[in-house]
Amino acid sequence: MITKERSELIQDCLMQLPETNAAIITFYYFEGLSVKEISTITELSEDNIKIRLYRSRKQLLGLLAPYIMQNTHNHGTAI
Repeated sequence: MITKERSELIQDCLMQLPETNAAIITFYYFEGLSVKEISTITELSEDNIKIRLYRSRKQLLGLLAPYIMQNTHNHGTAI
């Protein structure tokens, strides 16, 4: 996949997550905010942010898995 397609796919999958979880993933990975900063913005505890990051990554992997497998079989590499 080219970078633009990859980015669009990830954004589409992010939109399938609950809104708060998608925001937390975006803050952490795309905006580079710390757990503490996200906690302040969302008014959730730092532990809750960590739990949501963990669960959201698992959900995101589940949503991306078919594309990863398809791309691996077709081109020999994952997303």
